[in-house]
Amino acid sequence: MNALNSLMNKTNEDIRKAVEALVTERDTLREEAKYAQSTILQLEAQNMRLDRLLTRAQACLQTAIEIVPAAKSSPNTSWVRAIWLSSTANPTLLNPVETAWQRGDTQQALILLHSILNCENLTNSQRVETVLLQATIMCYSGHPQQAKDQAEDVLKIAEEKQLDDLVGKAQFIRGRCCVELERYADARWCFALASHTKGYEELIETNMQFAEQKFSELPTGHLGKCLKLPGV
Repeated sequence: MNALNSLMNKTNEDIRKAVEALVTERDTLREEAKYAQSTILQLEAQNMRLDRLLTRAQACLQTAIEIVPAAKSSPNTSWVRAIWLSSTANPTLLNPVETAWQRGDTQQALILLHSILNCENLTNSQRVETVLLQATIMCYSGHPQQAKDQAEDVLKIAEEKQLDDLVGKAQFIRGRCCVELERYADARWCFALASHTKGYEELIETNMQFAEQKFSELPTGHLGKCLKLPGV
């Protein structure tokens, strides 16, 4: 009788473990499906933005304005800390901030950013890009959660105002924050949505590969394999 009870207990334990494994696998597949569905929806929105850009380009061609495709790198662009693409063709209000950060004076860069954001006459584009630089510096300095919150706040503005390049830039920075937070499912989703961003193509591809590798190394059920971003 004891042997029979022992056998039954072992069988029940095996069944319980098998059921738990099936539940875990089901939950993982649900997360993967949710990721795929959300990415499709976001890419559809991205395609709409690209359609608008194509329409503008076609209008320019019809009026005999020459369109020169943006190069991945040129004498008129430079990278700050290998994460922020700055234009040096014309001085902008962010150049002093970029210079301070490049030389390692993070505190001065943040002070300058605070002063700029207190200006009331900033355009939507200027305000969004200023906050994105602030978020980039915060992420680089070890504050990814705060940086992600900042990037998400201005991402909404960029989407509403159809600031297409800044939408991509915000998604990239958002993705970098997610990498630092070890949320690799969220990170690769952001990098996919940022793939159209001018000048960032190679950097995004590199970061996407890194996020994919880290995602694959995580054990089943790890939080880094779950999508947690707002709207997902």
